[in-house]
Amino acid sequence: MQIPVLDCTGFLGVKQAPILFHNSQMPLALLRCLWQNTNAMTRRVRFIIAILIGVALGLLFGWVINPIEYTQTAPNTLRVDYQTDYVLMIAEAFHTDGDMALAVHRLAVLGDKSPEGRVLQAIIFAEQAGYTDADLDMMRNLSDELQIIQNVVETPEP
Repeated sequence: MQIPVLDCTGFLGVKQAPILFHNSQMPLALLRCLWQNTNAMTRRVRFIIAILIGVALGLLFGWVINPIEYTQTAPNTLRVDYQTDYVLMIAEAFHTDGDMALAVHRLAVLGDKSPEGRVLQAIIFAEQAGYTDADLDMMRNLSDELQIIQNVVETPEP
C-alpha cells in the first residue's frame, strides 16, 4: 500500500517537511497545509478584515445597542452657535409676548454671564455667521430693552 505524501510550503515560502497521512486523515492534513501556507498578503487581508469587523461591531454597539442618551442637559453646555439660536428664540418670544422677566429668567439659564453679555455675545456671533437682518433686529431689540432695565435698576431714586 502506498502512503500519499503532501508537500506543504510553510510561512513565507519556507519549505516544510512532507506530511504523511493515510486516506482517512487526508482532510486534516489538508487543513494543516492550508494553515501553514500563509503568505504576507493573506495575513494583511486577515488583519484588515479583523479591523473592519471590530469597527463594525463597535459602531453597532455604540449606535444601536447602547447609544448615549442625553437627558436634562442645561443650555449652558451648548456650543456658541446653539446658544445664539437659543438667544434668538428668547428674543422672538420677547418680541411676541413682551415679558421681560421671563426673558431674563430664560437668559439666566445660559450661565454666569449677565443676560446683557449673553445677548451681546449672541449678536456678535450672529453677525459673523450671517443671520438675517430680522433676526439681528430682534436680538438688538432685546439687548436694548435689557440695557434700559439695567439702567433703571442701577439708577437710585432720590
